Amino acid sequence: MTDHAPHLNPYAPAEVVEQDEDEVHHPSNGDLLAELRQPLPVWRIAIRWTFVCVLSAIPSFLLGMAVTNNKQIAAMVTGIAIFCLFYTWLDWRTASFSWRHKKSVKWTLGITYGTRVLISVAVPIGGMLDIICGVASTTLVAKVTGFQFEPSGAANDLSAFGEPFFPVLLTTLIQGVLMNVVLSIYGIVVFGIVLAIRAMSAKDEPPTEKTIAVDPSSLNS
Repeated sequence: MTDHAPHLNPYAPAEVVEQDEDEVHHPSNGDLLAELRQPLPVWRIAIRWTFVCVLSAIPSFLLGMAVTNNKQIAAMVTGIAIFCLFYTWLDWRTASFSWRHKKSVKWTLGITYGTRVLISVAVPIGGMLDIICGVASTTLVAKVTGFQFEPSGAANDLSAFGEPFFPVLLTTLIQGVLMNVVLSIYGIVVFGIVLAIRAMSAKDEPPTEKTIAVDPSSLNS
């Protein structure tokens, strides 16, 4: 009985398959990929984002101290804490997603938030952006609540809510949202630049190749 095996030339060159490093998925490595995509412990994620959010909030916090009563430090701290919790949850929730492990995304996130931390401590460069977002947020809250922002130490009487804690907290959250909108736009620009650089680098380098070896003894009929 003759086996019907395909007639392959054992002397033919090995098959070459081009693969992109961001798209290679080997079934045999499924367990390894799943392990690598396991999120960090929540406490480590929380420490990372607390560090980023606190440093990023320094200019806004100092500006807030200048236009609100000193007693409202708790409201601003509460707003910062809310952003820390939100970023911690978002990071933990998306840590196992495949797009989070692409080099272009990692570079974009690192550059974007790294830049934000740097300009936050680079006064007055970092303060200019915070001033713009701060003026917008205080103006909006003043119109909605009737709260009047005065220099530190002045009495802030609120006609609509009776207590100034909520308006200051709301101002902190709105300013944070505005800052994140600006940061997102910057991040999109950075992502485009990263993709362009990677595309140019790929043209200068040979494609990743996978050679499939053929055993001549397995070709016998």
